[in-house]
Amino acid sequence: MGEPPPNISTWSALSYPPFRLMWAISFVAFIGASIQSTAAAWLSVHVRGSAMEVALVQSSMYFSMLVMALPAGMLADMFERRHIIVTALAFMSIVATGMGLLAISGSISPSLIIILTLLFGVGATVITPALQATLPDLVPREHISSAVTLNSMAVSSARTIGPGIAGLAISVLLRAHKPLLTLGIPFKRASVTLTSSPGCLVRTTV
Repeated sequence: MGEPPPNISTWSALSYPPFRLMWAISFVAFIGASIQSTAAAWLSVHVRGSAMEVALVQSSMYFSMLVMALPAGMLADMFERRHIIVTALAFMSIVATGMGLLAISGSISPSLIIILTLLFGVGATVITPALQATLPDLVPREHISSAVTLNSMAVSSARTIGPGIAGLAISVLLRAHKPLLTLGIPFKRASVTLTSSPGCLVRTTV
């Protein structure tokens, strides 16, 4: 008789350090995307954008996801995924920080908010398939279901936690550019961590 299948729990994939690192980075990225979307919408109202412009801010990120989904998947197959993730994190950090600096200087406009949100959505779209495609390299085959479940939990939780953090920051600081500027910090930190850990995407023994 063959060996009985191992007892796999929902959290078992977290026992592998490479997956823990990538899971934490993706969780930060998903929360940051939710914060940026909420803060950008508030900022568009703050600069007295029209109802159509506010709606376009909300839909611009999803439009970029629709347009870039297929090319993002192709990039994840063609290039080293760690480089894609690092580049996307750095790009998202620049866009979010740039929007905050424009808001501080008073140069921001509804049109700029829409364009920058669209660009931020491009970064978020590019990073998603690269993160998902790394899962088989981070955990053994029998733990992939746990890794996929945890990844889905991170996405769902981020969609709840991110807007809450953005709303709290806006209500306390009374300025949308503050959470937008702060948003650049975790993206930069995640990018530096990944860059300084070239062995984090190590294929585990299957």
